[in-house]
Amino acid sequence: MQPCLFCSGDAAAPDHAARCDGRQGALEMFDGNAFGAPPVAGVTPETYAASVEAAEQIEPSADTLRAAVLALIRSRGEVGATDDEIQAALGLTGNTERPRRWELFKADLIYAAGHRVNARGRKCAVWHASDRRLREAS
Repeated sequence: MQPCLFCSGDAAAPDHAARCDGRQGALEMFDGNAFGAPPVAGVTPETYAASVEAAEQIEPSADTLRAAVLALIRSRGEVGATDDEIQAALGLTGNTERPRRWELFKADLIYAAGHRVNARGRKCAVWHASDRRLREAS
């Protein structure tokens, strides 16, 4: 078993990506294309509606933000970057950065390997650029 950094389930399980969204169990929905609409989540009708509104507001800039997150992670090479480091380097809030990073993860463009301790003393996943998509294309 390869434990998932987010849900503690088996990350190697064939259906893992369908069950785990990287945010401790909240489900995200995509419209079916490569990235689709920005992720939407919500426990109650009110929180779901707020999430839909936020997704609609970010959609025009989501591609640019996603590219910036990927470029930063790639620029860090083997060192990788934590969410906190990405947010600080790009001047993004967590609510803007994390969904873009999650979209990159779901697209198999980045992966998590290792941990670093942040300024608050908490362990954080370290994100690295993946070349798996490049290998598949060649």
